[in-house]
Amino acid sequence: MKKTGVHRGGRSAVLALLALIFAPVSLAPGQDAGGATDLSVRISAPTDGAYVSGRTLLQGEIDLPAGDSVLRADFLVNGTVVASLRQPPWQVTHDFGASIEVRFIQLRVVTRLGHEADAEVTTRRLVIHEATGIDLVNVFATVQDERGRFVMDLQRDDFLLLEDGRPQKVSYFSRDRLPLAVQILIDSSLSMEGRNLEEARRAAAGFLHALEPGDLAGIIGFSDQVRVYQDLSLDRKAAAAAIQQVRAGGGTALYDAVAEASRRLAGIDDERRRAIILLSDGRDEAASGLTPGSLLTFEESLAEVVQANVILYAIGLGRKLDQKMDFYHRHSLADVLNTLATESGGRSFLTPKAERLKKSYGEVEAELRHHYTLSYTSTNRRKDGLWRGIDLRVRRKGFTAHARRGYYAPWEGPPG
Repeated sequence: MKKTGVHRGGRSAVLALLALIFAPVSLAPGQDAGGATDLSVRISAPTDGAYVSGRTLLQGEIDLPAGDSVLRADFLVNGTVVASLRQPPWQVTHDFGASIEVRFIQLRVVTRLGHEADAEVTTRRLVIHEATGIDLVNVFATVQDERGRFVMDLQRDDFLLLEDGRPQKVSYFSRDRLPLAVQILIDSSLSMEGRNLEEARRAAAGFLHALEPGDLAGIIGFSDQVRVYQDLSLDRKAAAAAIQQVRAGGGTALYDAVAEASRRLAGIDDERRRAIILLSDGRDEAASGLTPGSLLTFEESLAEVVQANVILYAIGLGRKLDQKMDFYHRHSLADVLNTLATESGGRSFLTPKAERLKKSYGEVEAELRHHYTLSYTSTNRRKDGLWRGIDLRVRRKGFTAHARRGYYAPWEGPPG
């Protein structure tokens, strides 16, 4: 067999050609050998500095060099891998729990051609009560359809939130249930004596039983004076016993009771929804009928509710509450209860018979299980102590949101 070969001159030419083919190529910054951009990784949700809790979408964007593909895309939270993805979409839902803390989130990508890149964001801790005043404005809302059914499948973008008519950016959104701090206020004036108070005790005890183990509950009765039968506590037996201790007699210090409950709720320094459930059958009036029952006015008690960011649910017991007037004959009793409730994001329930109180408490309990939480930092940075109106709307037709109507801005005092 005849051997084939390459003569000396031909061999030199081949080596020169190979050297040319495999010589290093100088690339422009940001390009690989194919002219494509380098591997690029971004986290599009949540954003840097956002507030996160509960089930939250982690979403990334990956730009690959030409001819390459993703071998692995890992989402990490505080250094621990919570999801490994192999193909788009580069997103996963992660449960952060109820607390709103600082968390370090990473998206780490490795490609089949050996490229590596990562992106990172850091979330913020939610501080509701600050010594310098309100930084983050929290809005708790329920949404109902045209039939009055609660709607719980809405997303952040389904809401439009306005402050004094100006759109605000919602920095935190959740459908998860926060633990509660609830003050149960029971009218113990003389007019509640007998069957009314008996049914009120029974209905309040039933509501207490429906609370979750981590919820705080307090019991306050009010007649001529406000009496705290049980301060906010996890102790259900003590709260149930306190309800049975409520006795009827005297007048109705309704506004003082609302303010006292609001102040106690304002002292809760962890992330909870604060609620008052107010039951009353009459107007704020002393036992003599000659003076108001409270030292505070209706407007002052409402301001206490708003400043504490409390949701108030009012249950009015009795007939024709829409015709009976307050002490100064300015508002009907129904209007008083409805205003306290709606301005705070709650609702009022009027029932003519004590036997129906259990149903009213049940409706309140249902509302408390269907809240959205939205938070924003106001674009109005002035600390002037003035009222700011909140208007929360649902972009979908036929849905109605119920949320507090506004808040008082922080106050730094007159310019020095």
